[in-house]
Amino acid sequence: MKNTRTDTSTQSLDTFDRLTNETTYLTRMNTSKSDKARMLTWIKPGKIAEIGPGGGAVLDLLQEQFPASQILGIDASQRVVSALERKKEQEKARWNIIKGDASDLPRYFGPSSLNSVIFCSVLHEVYSYTLAEDGTRFRMESVQNVLRAAFDAIMPGGRIVIRDGIMPPHAIQRMEFLVEDAKTYFEAFCKAFEGRTLNYRYLSENQVEIASADAMEFLYTYTWGPQSFPYEVREQYGIMTYDDYCKSILHWLGKEAHLIPLPEQEACYLQQGYVDNLKHKVRLMDASGKDVDFPPSNAIIVIEKSLAS
Repeated sequence: MKNTRTDTSTQSLDTFDRLTNETTYLTRMNTSKSDKARMLTWIKPGKIAEIGPGGGAVLDLLQEQFPASQILGIDASQRVVSALERKKEQEKARWNIIKGDASDLPRYFGPSSLNSVIFCSVLHEVYSYTLAEDGTRFRMESVQNVLRAAFDAIMPGGRIVIRDGIMPPHAIQRMEFLVEDAKTYFEAFCKAFEGRTLNYRYLSENQVEIASADAMEFLYTYTWGPQSFPYEVREQYGIMTYDDYCKSILHWLGKEAHLIPLPEQEACYLQQGYVDNLKHKVRLMDASGKDVDFPPSNAIIVIEKSLAS
């Protein structure tokens, strides 16, 4: 999305609460429907539940691809549930939506009752927004809890299919701002980002040295533009590298969980929209100043539960 507005640092984050502004947010999220379709290859048909269905793009894809399957969505936001109920009625959709807590999934569907559970761009939000008893956020335990609940809810041979952001391998990189908007946005982003402290240093007026993970968080937030800035800075998009994510999930879920190997271009990939939007605005380099590609923005991880012996 292109937008010439650069006054992002003066907007109050409180006015962009996810619930009170969710309608606009969900409309924007639905624009990536075609990319979400790549998950469908790995889904087991039957009884399929999507966690955090947002604007319903994946629910629509599922009912088109799996006409004989039961399609269910579960979301903790009453605003999302109400919007999807209206959409279902207007479009005569056959999927169903319920309000519920993903960390207690077996209570809604029963243990070992689902063929597939889908998390599409939702686990990084679970990580970023779920509050612990002490009020802290950005906790890996929150992700572990919902994945454990999903694993308990799928039957032997069932799958968890994840599509989400990933953190690039650690490296020091350089970024050069090719348009003034990029530098303005970057400085506002570094001040407002809630996921962690971002460290960088200027090498020249328009070039900074920065960790690869911090560069990624900026780049993919910048792509969404100023209107999304106030809530994008509240969340961390890439919470682990692909390898660490896979290892952690297998550790959390135990010996019954198995990783389904995916082709390399499907496991980790860069959405073309990011390239198209960023290539004339930001130049990315390694520590020596050599041009490098933008890092993968997304990953698909597929976990299958072992068949009962």
